[in-house]
Amino acid sequence: MRKIHIDFGVTIRFVNLEQLKKRTMDGSVPTDVDYCAIGLIDYIDADGGSPTTKDGFILSLKAGYHGTEGGAIRSYANAHAEFPHETTLDQWFSESQFESYRALGFEITDQILTSALKDHSYIPPRDIEELFNWLWDKRRSPPTADPDDRRPDPARAEQRRGPPPA
Repeated sequence: MRKIHIDFGVTIRFVNLEQLKKRTMDGSVPTDVDYCAIGLIDYIDADGGSPTTKDGFILSLKAGYHGTEGGAIRSYANAHAEFPHETTLDQWFSESQFESYRALGFEITDQILTSALKDHSYIPPRDIEELFNWLWDKRRSPPTADPDDRRPDPARAEQRRGPPPA
């Protein structure tokens, strides 16, 4: 992100990035962790506030083991303490290793999308942009009184999202 800002003048601000944590080594089940963080790509500021520019979103997924995953994943994790952060020096993945990482990725994505579908205020999006807007609204923290806080200006929400679909 630092190089993007240096090279292109574009700032990316993530919300709840601190919630992405590695697996606990003591076997406890963490309660304050997440599998993803959403960020706002501030194209509007980089482009000088042009009315035709819209901000973008980036979704960062972090493979994590929280102890609440399915049985096959938990079984593999119990036998491999480094899961899901095993070294990639050995490219000869066993079937159980490959399947555990695949299943974890499926569960992570399923959890994110299911949380959207279970929310009563959620209206299924017509496109991916609407899904990202919903994720942004649900995951961001309330604004703070800190003047140095660089969260997006709510007054620019319309420009950030663009006109409603016809």
